[in-house]
Amino acid sequence: MGEGHVIMIIVVHVNDIFAVGRKERCDKVGRDLNEMVPVKNLGELRWYSVCFCERDVEGGVLKISQQRFAEELAAEYGVEWGQSVPLSFSVKPSDFDVNEASADVPFREMVGSLIWLATQAGPDNANAVRAEARYCASPKMVHWKAALGILGYVRRTSWMGITFERGVVTGMSMQVFVDADYASKAADRRSVSRGLVMCVWRLMLPDASMPCIPVFEDNQGAI
Repeated sequence: MGEGHVIMIIVVHVNDIFAVGRKERCDKVGRDLNEMVPVKNLGELRWYSVCFCERDVEGGVLKISQQRFAEELAAEYGVEWGQSVPLSFSVKPSDFDVNEASADVPFREMVGSLIWLATQAGPDNANAVRAEARYCASPKMVHWKAALGILGYVRRTSWMGITFERGVVTGMSMQVFVDADYASKAADRRSVSRGLVMCVWRLMLPDASMPCIPVFEDNQGAI
């Protein structure tokens, strides 16, 4: 924050609004807005866009969870519990009979809900949901079963949420984890997932007085 400048973030979703900044400034925004349109101040942020927020001001911790939404979604589709990973290695969404009729199931609706969860407080589901979302036009039963598996994982881990912690930055560092094996295309040995780090960074690191970036490769992909 520069001298004479005030930084404030105001988030609007339909008819829900919350502001991030100094408390006195946020309160003033609420009062000024109330002079133009009726608004209700609900105090400390707890619920927003189906997300439950918990904040420990002293400890510098913010936790965001969508547990209630995840549990309601699982109950809607009759999923009680699930696996320990979003998508098992044994599931191959790209391997199916093209002549098989499309499954008469609410696949798009489920994928849309899973995308919502992945972009809010469940980034660990994002890659699995991405793989399933490719088949929304004509889903087969293998895709439906895989989507149910992802939902089961979401139900099992719904209590975790995502946690942000305040910390002191003592230096800049980066680590890269790469999965470049042939897990999803074992038949023709073509890798469809990979990690990419721009090589130009390597040339810039000495000038920035930064160490090299350690890259961790999985065993199967390194063979």
